Amino acid sequence: MNYVSARGISRFEVETVSSPEDLRRGLSNRAYLPPRRGMLFDFGTVGKQSMWMPNMNFPLDIVWIDENKTIVKIEPNVQPCSGNHNCKSYSSDYPIRYAIELNAGDAARIGLQIHMKLSF
Repeated sequence: MNYVSARGISRFEVETVSSPEDLRRGLSNRAYLPPRRGMLFDFGTVGKQSMWMPNMNFPLDIVWIDENKTIVKIEPNVQPCSGNHNCKSYSSDYPIRYAIELNAGDAARIGLQIHMKLSF
């Protein structure tokens, strides 16, 4: 586990994933995510990315982060999708290298904001 922190927020714990299989699977099929915990996706290169929510069991906030570890977009309260069919895709809209998935509402509770620079 690693920690994410920034000026003005409480740090929180993340599991980091970077292999193609782990990036594809993400938090799918997990029963829950403990409060103030998340998953940090390291895509390895900078580019526009997208995520979808197949086989998810709970809603999430997606925090999109550029190569300088600055938040460029927050997608709040992304709803789960049962199965693999007709699941909505969520896009970073901007070139990013990282994303963090948190329980829905945790991004606001922690105090994350667009343009905030993170440390991890």
